[in-house]
Amino acid sequence: MFIQFESYLDAPAIFRYDFLLENDTLAGQRGELRADDYETEQVWYESKDGVRVSMFLTHKKGMQRDGNNPTLLTATAAIPFL
Repeated sequence: MFIQFESYLDAPAIFRYDFLLENDTLAGQRGELRADDYETEQVWYESKDGVRVSMFLTHKKGMQRDGNNPTLLTATAAIPFL
């Protein structure tokens, strides 16, 4: 069985689970971040056409959101099934 895992604090990783043998990490690297040091909050912004857009911000606890912090922005798009 293959399992892909990722979270706001962990880069994507692929694991192989063999029910009879040992388990392996095939790709990816587990980070050494302590989840207790971070928080995730959902915020909403309005786009140019008036649509409300949801974003999740994950950052160190206590970080000031004043525009002076480096930011990595990623996005995923929902594609409807036809």
